[in-house]
Amino acid sequence: MSNGGLLQKAMDQQDDADGVEATLIAADSTPTEEMPIPKVLSTLAVFALLPMVLLMWFGIYLDFIPLSVLYPLVLIVTLVVVWRQLDIGLPTSAGGTGVHATRAVIVVGAYVVMLASPLILGNILVGEM
Repeated sequence: MSNGGLLQKAMDQQDDADGVEATLIAADSTPTEEMPIPKVLSTLAVFALLPMVLLMWFGIYLDFIPLSVLYPLVLIVTLVVVWRQLDIGLPTSAGGTGVHATRAVIVVGAYVVMLASPLILGNILVGEM
């Protein structure tokens, strides 16, 4: 085949179009908008910490649902609400546009602290007689 044939030109255009499409996908897949840290912390306080504190405070009065079911349910629901409120996103492998890593690390860290602190305090404050 000749170097400047019609088939070669079509293949070159297809390669260029794939490169442009890949660039557009890569640009869309990384969220670049910045959110101030106080907004992230206030969202965590209102939508994650407050429901868990209320559940711990008034959970004994909820006789119709066992607490062993209610705590994980509230934890999962609050995580979904916080994730959506902060617009963290979904991974590209799951069909999303990408995850904002800084916000995701802050949210996951806050939930780990929220889950670990009662366990640690329970082990420290409850001793053997």
